[in-house]
Amino acid sequence: MLEVYWELEDIVADVDSGFPYSVEPTAEKNPACIGCTHYHGQVYSGNLLVCAMHPHGCEDENCPDWEKEDY
Repeated sequence: MLEVYWELEDIVADVDSGFPYSVEPTAEKNPACIGCTHYHGQVYSGNLLVCAMHPHGCEDENCPDWEKEDY
């Protein structure tokens, strides 16, 4: 019985907690999003939501929806 419990504990430990966390755009990942007001950059259950217009990121180096971030 304990073996089943330990196996289940290993499986649960590998699962993402489900809490979102932030990821900043970099020159390697989503460079078109750097400084954009639309950039969301939250990871939900292992899936990055870049923005509403381009959920998986823009394919080009320059995004047609890019707008300067207001500080």
